[in-house]
Amino acid sequence: AVRAWILRLLGLAVVAWILSGQLRWYDTLQLIDGDTLRGHVEQQASGTWRVVSPEGAERVVEAAQVGVRGTGDQVIPDVDWGLRTLGVRLGGHLEIVTAVLLLYMALLGLTAWRWRLLLRAVDLELPLARATRLTFIGAFFNTAIPGATGGDVVKSYYAAKATGRGTRAVLSVFVDRMTGLLGLAVLAGLVLLVAPSRVGYGPAKVIVGVVLAAALGGIFVLATPRVRRAVGLARLVRRLPGQALLAEVHAALALYRDRPVAL
Repeated sequence: AVRAWILRLLGLAVVAWILSGQLRWYDTLQLIDGDTLRGHVEQQASGTWRVVSPEGAERVVEAAQVGVRGTGDQVIPDVDWGLRTLGVRLGGHLEIVTAVLLLYMALLGLTAWRWRLLLRAVDLELPLARATRLTFIGAFFNTAIPGATGGDVVKSYYAAKATGRGTRAVLSVFVDRMTGLLGLAVLAGLVLLVAPSRVGYGPAKVIVGVVLAAALGGIFVLATPRVRRAVGLARLVRRLPGQALLAEVHAALALYRDRPVAL
């Protein structure tokens, strides 16, 4: 028990260290000549920018010297606000912050409910409270750790321990992530379809179109045994190592294929 607590504390220390490295403590102002000023940044009424460095040195920058970013008519000064400035700004809008946090928690609750449906589709049972807890843990790691899938690994590990069926539990997390990404791609496609044309939308339309086509094509191939045999996928899978594991994955995928309402 002592060893387990020591490992947990060490893990917590590593996460805290990584998280501290992801935070931007000071504001940064990018100049058109390539220099970056760091410290406390504020825009003056005259249009100039005042920068106070962490050492206390003060510098005033003309608006024409400040770099910009954006596309088309959506151009803004190239300023990144640090944690202190963001805290002060958000502190003046506590009602908005509270509403956003409540909406985010509701979203995570819906995500947990969605994942529980996918677990049930492969004959696994996990209480909603436990599924919600693991979803919150996964969301934390997805936010705090570099990359966007670290939380899925942690979530899969605990789900496998809780259900005793590791392959199906891990596959449910994978299918949950894929359905979520497909939903985002569909949403992005609809927005790009009805939105007014803007500079930079062309490449985005191509990317979203390719993602949707690949996703739908992959789903069609996986869900149709005849197509898998025709393209040689079934023959390739039979040559891979770990046939017992692949058979279990195939059985779980078959359950999803036979339960399209859950998907």
